[in-house]
Amino acid sequence: MSSREEIAKGLKEHYKLNDIQITNVLEMAYSLSERRDTANDFALAYYLNERAIGLFSLIADNNNTPDVNDINRSYILIVEQLKRLYARNPELEAIQDHICWKGFDHLDYIQNEIWGYTNNTDGDYGQSHNAKVNRLCIVNGKQIPDIAPDIKKVVDEAIANEQTFFAKLEDNEPNNRSWYIPEYSLIYKIDGSIVINEVLTVKKTQSGLASDKLMTQAIANEGKQFKPDFGKNYSRNLTTTLSGMGFKKNEALQQLFFPTATNDGIVFRSHVSSIKALAERINTSKLDAQLQKLGAKTEQVPFDISDIPF
Repeated sequence: MSSREEIAKGLKEHYKLNDIQITNVLEMAYSLSERRDTANDFALAYYLNERAIGLFSLIADNNNTPDVNDINRSYILIVEQLKRLYARNPELEAIQDHICWKGFDHLDYIQNEIWGYTNNTDGDYGQSHNAKVNRLCIVNGKQIPDIAPDIKKVVDEAIANEQTFFAKLEDNEPNNRSWYIPEYSLIYKIDGSIVINEVLTVKKTQSGLASDKLMTQAIANEGKQFKPDFGKNYSRNLTTTLSGMGFKKNEALQQLFFPTATNDGIVFRSHVSSIKALAERINTSKLDAQLQKLGAKTEQVPFDISDIPF
């Protein structure tokens, strides 16, 4: 029996089809086949959702972005794959939680619409939705997908474009300061305030609610990976709860104080030195400027700031 890659090559040579047309033909045939692997569809949907959310967050979490053409192309191709997966799997379509690609099927020229979406979703661009997809993966016994060569090509290109775009974002960061923040600290006060470096209040929790339970348990388990106990009736996932507290995925506050943050568990630390942050390549530029403006303790830079690798 010919492999999918061999069939794709034959179609390209005989019918002069491009890669997108070949993918469309193969996906249609695949969806009609009695041998279609539903479990693999769920695993692939989870994997592609992660990629789509990652690409979307590059635009959603940054105001001044470089050229988006490459990540826009990758995002569109991944979204098209996801649309096919969902169309042929009622279990996926039945998931009610929102996900970014259902509201935005492209990334260019969305600045006017994205502001309202990000404010309403509070950093959850589909993580809760994808947690439901992950449940389908677990129930059906497959969490790592078999990825066809034509889809893998799209994913590999997306990862490369994402890395290039992120590097350009870092290059755009101003880096001509004569000062630096020597240490980052988090204090959880009796009144429920989460305070950074004694000047920035990230959140004020209410006693007994999920954010209070998370912080109380995090302090008790500092340095150890654990999964907070929110009680039986709590439905939001862990990463969404963290995001709602101001510790958003892939942003400095989360990377500094919750270096491990997944739905399987978190690791909390209350103090991080600037040297440690540099070693972990955490980009603190925006946070530093905010802390310095609020009066946080700073020190003079004893070296050329341009040597810092971001």
